[in-house]
Amino acid sequence: MPGRWVPARTAVALVVVLLAFVALAAPAAAQTVGTLSGRLVTPEGAPAPFVLVVVYDESGTQPQAATFTRWTGRFSVSGLNTEEHAVRVVGGLRFESGWVSCSSTVVKTYGDACTFSLTDLGDIVVQRR
Repeated sequence: MPGRWVPARTAVALVVVLLAFVALAAPAAAQTVGTLSGRLVTPEGAPAPFVLVVVYDESGTQPQAATFTRWTGRFSVSGLNTEEHAVRVVGGLRFESGWVSCSSTVVKTYGDACTFSLTDLGDIVVQRR
């Protein structure tokens, strides 16, 4: 009977789609294992509190996560994959905005910035406006 095959085909298609979804999702979930952290400070060494820090993919085009620095200037973003990441500082009215460089300063363009693996970046100097 033709009517009996439609539910069977639908069930098989659903199982195939589910298995494909699980197979694709499993590696992505396995990669989210690390944390990127650091501390924003002024040139005088004072903490830069409540500054937005955005973690991008290695190309600097896709935001992966964002957080604000605490009153101590510390920030921490967890649940990131093990690839390299670019870090952008959005200083608002009080601090400069830009990308984190290899010399732990904030630079204007992504081309002057560095990418970082999952680690503690230490102190990053951000200029006051």
